[in-house]
Amino acid sequence: MCVTCTNSAHSVTNEVTIRQKINCAIALSDATNSTSLLKNYKDPVVGSVNYASIPYDVAASHKFLSEYDVSTKMFTNENTADCGVFTACVVKPSGCGSGAYSGNAAIGASPNFALSIRQNVDAGYEETLCVQC
Repeated sequence: MCVTCTNSAHSVTNEVTIRQKINCAIALSDATNSTSLLKNYKDPVVGSVNYASIPYDVAASHKFLSEYDVSTKMFTNENTADCGVFTACVVKPSGCGSGAYSGNAAIGASPNFALSIRQNVDAGYEETLCVQC
């Protein structure tokens, strides 16, 4: 934007940049602002679609997934300059509805919100879940 001020003898012109920050209440409502980067843990491994399934391990009940050890590996947020980083992440049932999740995954504490899954289920399991940040 260009601003010009004038008095009876002289004009002064200067350029100024103006900017309004995005409304953070709507910043993540558009898929172009928050994109899922999640891939499945499912055999067979398929390049950019699947990671290998997690093997059974009796020693530990949950395994943090190194591919998703921070929320920025699960989602992109182009509005961090205006709105900051994610402040909460939760695991929800498949479909991302409002129901409570009671499956085999968990989200760690802030600031990383690392995703972990149970790895000591004798019979194994496969489930689809939703991660919401």
